[in-house]
Amino acid sequence: MVSCATAITLVTLIPLLLKVKVRELLLKRKTRELGIEYGMIMKQNEAGMHVRMLTQEIRKSLDRHKILYTTLVELSKTLGLQNCAVWMPNVEKT
Repeated sequence: MVSCATAITLVTLIPLLLKVKVRELLLKRKTRELGIEYGMIMKQNEAGMHVRMLTQEIRKSLDRHKILYTTLVELSKTLGLQNCAVWMPNVEKT
């Protein structure tokens, strides 16, 4: 009687155990894939941080008047303007 009950229980239990094992393998694979993606995102984030730092250093060394002039020229071309003027306050506030 006990062996029949055990056999019946095993018949229902074995498919459940197989499902759990398959799910475990799928989760392990997904974890591995997510780890790889996370590593790539972290590398991109670090590269972006270095680019921002480099950009800030370059901006510090550039001539602001040349940047403004180039911006005005390109903006004029883009908007099809013949004349373009920018008002800038005086640094000495006179």
